[in-house]
Amino acid sequence: MTTYLKGIAISPGWASGRAIVPIGSFDILRYHITTDKVPSEINRFLAAIEKSKAEIKALSGKIDPASGKEALLILDMHTMILEDKTFIENVVNRIKSHAINTEWALTEILSTIEKTFDRIDDEYLKERKFDITHEGRRILKNLSGQMANDESEEPGIMVLSVFAMSNMPYLMKDTVMGLALETGGPISHHAIIARSLGIPAVAGIKGLTDKVEDGQSLLVDGDNGILIVEPEIEVVSKYQKTRPKTKGPVTVPKAKNGVRTKDGVPIRIMANIEFLEEAEDAYDMGAQGIGLVRTEYLYKGGKVLPTEEAEFIDYSTMVKLFKGSPVIIRTLDMGGDKLFSATYRKSDNPALGLRGIRLCLKEQSLFRTQIRALLRASLYGEIGVLLPMVSSLNEVREAKKIIEEEKAGLKEQGREIGTIKLGVLVETPGAAMIVDSLSREVDFISVGTNDLIQYIMAIDRGDEDVLYLYQPLHPAVLKALSLIANQALQHDLPVHICGEMASIPLYIPILIGMGFKELSMNISVINRAKQFIAMIDSNSARILADAAIKLSSAEEVEGLIMDSYAKELSYEA
Repeated sequence: MTTYLKGIAISPGWASGRAIVPIGSFDILRYHITTDKVPSEINRFLAAIEKSKAEIKALSGKIDPASGKEALLILDMHTMILEDKTFIENVVNRIKSHAINTEWALTEILSTIEKTFDRIDDEYLKERKFDITHEGRRILKNLSGQMANDESEEPGIMVLSVFAMSNMPYLMKDTVMGLALETGGPISHHAIIARSLGIPAVAGIKGLTDKVEDGQSLLVDGDNGILIVEPEIEVVSKYQKTRPKTKGPVTVPKAKNGVRTKDGVPIRIMANIEFLEEAEDAYDMGAQGIGLVRTEYLYKGGKVLPTEEAEFIDYSTMVKLFKGSPVIIRTLDMGGDKLFSATYRKSDNPALGLRGIRLCLKEQSLFRTQIRALLRASLYGEIGVLLPMVSSLNEVREAKKIIEEEKAGLKEQGREIGTIKLGVLVETPGAAMIVDSLSREVDFISVGTNDLIQYIMAIDRGDEDVLYLYQPLHPAVLKALSLIANQALQHDLPVHICGEMASIPLYIPILIGMGFKELSMNISVINRAKQFIAMIDSNSARILADAAIKLSSAEEVEGLIMDSYAKELSYEA
C-alpha cells in the first residue's frame, strides 16, 4: 500500500530505491588487557583514527570546492577533532593506565568530554558536543568493523533516525541515491553536505524509523519534502516522465550578466557569504554582488576583537573584487553572551536578547570600529551597511547619528572615504509592520527570512520538536512578505531577500510575484536559480502570489506552486 510521509525538503531532486537502514548501535566490549598487549591496543586505536580521517578525506574529494565550501568547512572541523592531540593522548593514557581495551577507554573519555560540554552555558559550544560524539561513533564503527546491513549494489535510500558523521561512509557509495531522516532541517550540517553531494533528501519525518523497514521500496522527493513508501508504478512513472532523477551536483553554464524572467524582467542574483574567501567563489559563480556578508567570522568566536585595520582590509578586498556591483555587509549580529561571557549575564533566550543592533548600540566602541572600517572601504566600491535585528525607528536613527559622527571624525583626520548606503534587515515582526516608516530613513530594505519566519511562528528553528512549524509558505509569513515588499516599493527602495527562501526554487515564483527583484542566496545554488528564473513569467508569478496569499495553509500554497510550475521545478532546460 502506497503511503505518503510529509517532512521538510532539505536537498532538491528525487530518487527511488529500496530502504537502507544502517546499523545504528554498537556493542561496546569492555575487558582488561595484559601489559604486553597495550602497544598493539594503542596502534589499533590510532589505525581507527586514520581510517576515520581517510573516510572524511574521501568524502571531501567528492565535493566541488567552488559550490561546496560550507560543506568542506564542516568536514575540516571533523578532521580537526580526529587530530586533536589532547583527545588522542587522553585515550592512549587511559589504555595505558587502566590496561583496558580501546573501546572501553574511548567511551569513558567521550563521556567525560560530553559532561564537560553539558556544563558550558554557551549554546554554540554546547552544539560542538554532538560533533565530537559523532566522531567517537565513527571511530567505534571502524574499531568494530561494522558495516551497513546489506552490501548489495542495488540503488537505495538511506533511512536514519538521527544523522551522525559516522554515517558519512554510506553517503559516499554510488548506490545511495537519497536520504530520509526523522530529525533535522534545511540548515543542519547533513543538509549542507547532502546538497553539496547532490543527494535528494527529506528530513523531519516524525516516526520514520517505525514506519519504514529495511528493503522496502521508497521514493524520496527532495523538492517537496515527501517520502513515498511502496510507491505504485504509476507514481514512479509520473516522476520519471516529468522530473529527471538527481544524483550529483547540478551544473549549468555560468552567467556574469545576470538573468531575466521569461518576459524580460531583470532579477539580480547575489550571494550570501560567511568568510572573505567565499567572495571570490561568489564572483566566479556569476553573482551580481554580495547581498549578505556575515561579519561574525572576524570576531573569532568572541575571544578576539578585530582591529579597524583588519576589518578595513577584508571589506575593501570584497568591494574591489565586485567593483560596480553592491556588497552589502551586515554589522555584527553576535550576542553579548558570546562576546562578553565573563561580564554579561546569561540570557534565558539569547535569540531574543542582547544581539545585533541592540548590542552595537550598547557597546558602541564595537560598532564605531566597524563603521569606520566600512566608511574607509567604501572608497573602493559600492557598500551597503545592513543593520540586523532592528525592531524600532529609534534604533535606526541612533545608528545613523553614530555613522555621521564617524564620517566627520575620519574627515577631520584627513582620511578619504566614499559613500555607503544604509539598509535595515527586516527579521522581526516589529520591523515588518513599520517598513513604511523605516523606508523614510534608509536606502534599501533587506529581508532575513530565516529569523522572520521563526519569530512569526514563535518557534526555535533549532528545536526539532517544533521544526514542523517552520513554514516559509505559511499564510502569516506570506502576508508579512507582501507587506514588506509593498511598503518598500511604494518608496522606490530596493528590497532584497537574503534568507534561505531565496535559495529554494519552490519559493522563487512567489517572491518574484510579490515584487522582490533582488535575491541573495547560497553560492552553490546560484546557477540553478538562474536557470529556473529564466523559465518564469513575471506576470504569471504575480497572479500566483495574489492567489497564494488568499489561501489558508502552507500545504495549499505549496500545492498551488507545484500545479503551476511542475515542469519548471523539474529543472529541465
